[in-house]
Amino acid sequence: MLEPVVGALEGRREAAAGAMLARAFADDPLARYLFPAGRQRDRVLRWHYTALVRYGRLAGKVDVIESPAAPGGRRRPPAGVAVWHLADADAEEPAVRLEWLRRSGLLDAATVLGPETFGKIVAMVGRLEALRKGAVPGDHWYLNQVAVDAAQRGRGAGRAVLRPGLARAAADGLPCYLETFAERNLSFYRRLGFEVLAADVEPSSGLSFWTCRL
Repeated sequence: MLEPVVGALEGRREAAAGAMLARAFADDPLARYLFPAGRQRDRVLRWHYTALVRYGRLAGKVDVIESPAAPGGRRRPPAGVAVWHLADADAEEPAVRLEWLRRSGLLDAATVLGPETFGKIVAMVGRLEALRKGAVPGDHWYLNQVAVDAAQRGRGAGRAVLRPGLARAAADGLPCYLETFAERNLSFYRRLGFEVLAADVEPSSGLSFWTCRL
């Protein structure tokens, strides 16, 4: 089996990467809580994950497995996406984060998503960030999002799309950190060398989640 080819995401492919993440996470427990069923759900999911991809390109790196072109040369969506943030002293500067929020579109989240969903996200992000800063108080790489297309699962695509990010962290001598709301993912992360730090319940949603560090 050929190893998937992984490269840096091109700017013009941000929407395609966001759409791929939206499909992959449509049934994820966290996505179901934040984005309940409704006529606009697909559109909102695509907007949300595309904005996260844009933010990732500003705050760190976005690695992708590009799919072979369709007949006629039309480009297919990526088969895998990994969004990494480099958490360091510069990223903690309020002015820097505000500019990244503006350029990614996340500054418009309250308007696009509505006050209820936006309030859920703000509360949850605040709690998760506090846990992350306690677990890895110094510089580190934070795995914000990772997913592969359903057709690529079980073929090594998940490991492949994470390999460049893990190599960057090792070269920098920095730890990696992530959280997941799906217990089934833990065995995959353990095989990559991650240690489960904590199992907890997010109080506003009642969702179980796990934090991991490498």
